[in-house]
Amino acid sequence: MRHILIIASIFFIAPSLCAQSNVHKETRYTLKGRIITKNPLPPHCGTTSMGTLIQFEIIDFSDKTYSGKNIDVIISSPESFNAGFFETGNIYELKMSDKSKASLGWAIPNEGSADHCPTNYTRWLVSAKKAG
Repeated sequence: MRHILIIASIFFIAPSLCAQSNVHKETRYTLKGRIITKNPLPPHCGTTSMGTLIQFEIIDFSDKTYSGKNIDVIISSPESFNAGFFETGNIYELKMSDKSKASLGWAIPNEGSADHCPTNYTRWLVSAKKAG
């Protein structure tokens, strides 16, 4: 009986000891910005999830700690938007997150072009609409 209690205790206590206690919660941001650099869209998602980076000039941004004039936003599965939705010079209202909406990996061919953004400052698009 004593062995069963020890095994049961280990079974119920071990997961909480190994669990991550400092899990980063998602932070959401809003951005009003003008597209200044748009790269060619990647191929549609298939066995690999594709995304692209689009550079926006900041008009208004909810993250007041960010001091840059421009920001790169990762658009995951850009084919989910209508053709011609993202056009250079147009102004958009974006909702963004500091976490990807999916736990899988993304192939972002132009990700290395983000040399003007602070290190590890990645924002993922959640939703977008053209500004009035």
